[in-house]
Amino acid sequence: MAWEHEDVIKHWPPQVIVGRQVGEERVILIEENESVAVRLVEVDCEWMFSNPTGLFNLSIPDKAYRTPNY
Repeated sequence: MAWEHEDVIKHWPPQVIVGRQVGEERVILIEENESVAVRLVEVDCEWMFSNPTGLFNLSIPDKAYRTPNY
């Protein structure tokens, strides 16, 4: 919508909204030594492109309107 709807703020690269996890996590790599352990994990999540207007986001119409106390 960013380039089609006049109220949407144009941004590059496209911004996304990350939703809930939909699959099992997969451990890609584990590296350990005596000080630290590092795990690289891949997860599948729902996502959609963000379409902000400055006060509202057209991608998530069920979220409340942004106010100064928000």
